[in-house]
Parts: sequence; C-alpha cells; structure tokens
Amino acid sequence: MNVWEDNWIPGLRSLKPLARMPKATAVKVSELFISGTRVWDEKKVYNSFMTLEAAEVLKIRPSTCSTTDVLAWAYERNGVYSVRSAYHALKQDQMASAMAKGSETSSSNNSSFWSRIWRLNVPPKVRVFWWRVMHGSLHSKYELKRRHVAEECHCEMCADQEESLFHVLFACPIARRF
Repeated sequence: MNVWEDNWIPGLRSLKPLARMPKATAVKVSELFISGTRVWDEKKVYNSFMTLEAAEVLKIRPSTCSTTDVLAWAYERNGVYSVRSAYHALKQDQMASAMAKGSETSSSNNSSFWSRIWRLNVPPKVRVFWWRVMHGSLHSKYELKRRHVAEECHCEMCADQEESLFHVLFACPIARRF
C-alpha cells in the first residue's frame, strides 16, 4: 500500500496524509514498521508526517499476521459499504462544510468570548445551555414549526404570536418573572 497515494489512515478526514515531510523516505506502509516486525517505527513515522497525522498513524494497530491488503469502506466498523453509511458520510461532510463556513465569519474575539464562557465556574449544563441558545439549537415552538414538527408557534404563557428563543428568554412577560 502506497503511503502517499492510498487512503489508509482512518483518523484523517482525507484518509491519506496531506503533506510529505522532507525527511520522509517510506513509500510503502510496510516501510514504516521496525524491520522484520509489524510494529510502528515511531521515529520514522514522526519524520514522515505532520504531528497530528503521525498520531493517527500510530493509533492504527497492524495485524500480527502477515496478510495481503484488502479494500474496506472506512465509514463502517466492518468495512462493508452500505447506502446508510454513505448517507452518514455525506451528512458529516455537509455539516463540516457548514461549520467551516460559520467559523470563517467568526472573529478571534468570538473565540476568546467562548473560552471565557467555557471557563465559568457554573455547572456544565448551564454552559451547554447558553452555547445552545447562542447557536440557535434549542427547540422553541417557532423552531419546531419552521422544521415542520409543530403546527403552531404561539407562546402558551402570554399568547404572543411567536415563541422564539429570544421571546422565551427575554421578551415573554411571564418568563421574565423567573
């Protein structure tokens, strides 16, 4: 198996290394083992790959018996392709792309803001709650209607037309009492 051209590193999104380090000499995966064994030569691995890629390579447990390589679908534990696993792989890719677009627009000030939030001395569920509020992932009636789960979106407490997250947390006169 070719180190640089074949998909063989399951922990990497691309399944293969992104860059070849200047000291890299191995062409075949078997050349990354200690000679005569099926044990990774850690020095050679770290000389061949970037640190994160090397760590993913070292997580792979080589078979103790010498067998020929087989093709396997990386997105299933059993290595067998299914429409279901392909769907999940595409959805993960779609979500990763959406998150990348979102992070492109966020500034470094935003990341320092979130680091301060995560360091607050409050129960973890409070931090998670506010993270979900700020990312619009709590299910208000408005959000459920938008997703075609509920048929109406009025506030049960004050009869306002729209029970959005903002309404529930800040605008609802009944919720403000709490």
